[in-house]
Amino acid sequence: MSDDALREAAETMRAVRERCVWTQTIDHRDLVPYLVEESAEVIDAVESGTRADLREELGDLLWQVLFHAEIAAGDPEDPFDIDDVARGLTEKMVRRAPHVFGDAVASTPREVLVHWNAAEAAE
Repeated sequence: MSDDALREAAETMRAVRERCVWTQTIDHRDLVPYLVEESAEVIDAVESGTRADLREELGDLLWQVLFHAEIAAGDPEDPFDIDDVARGLTEKMVRRAPHVFGDAVASTPREVLVHWNAAEAAE
């Protein structure tokens, strides 16, 4: 997904949140059942679906992430938005993959896990 496509999805979520009376009443807890359902549908698509099914279900799961981030953006005490989520994810992945972004060496999957687990434990 290009930055433009992801930005468009985030802007679509923002518009839905602003203009749809149902979404205006929803909070993080209200979304939990939908998050569980969409996660299960991604798993089903991986295990027995088509590539088209997987693409669609990943989109539905992404919508849940965008929805949660949009709700969080409106928090008066501790707001964050999808950009904050993405920045945090990027920083975390860079820290946890020193064999990709640093000078650590990992020539086997096992060595990758050693680096990952060490970085995770340090956090």
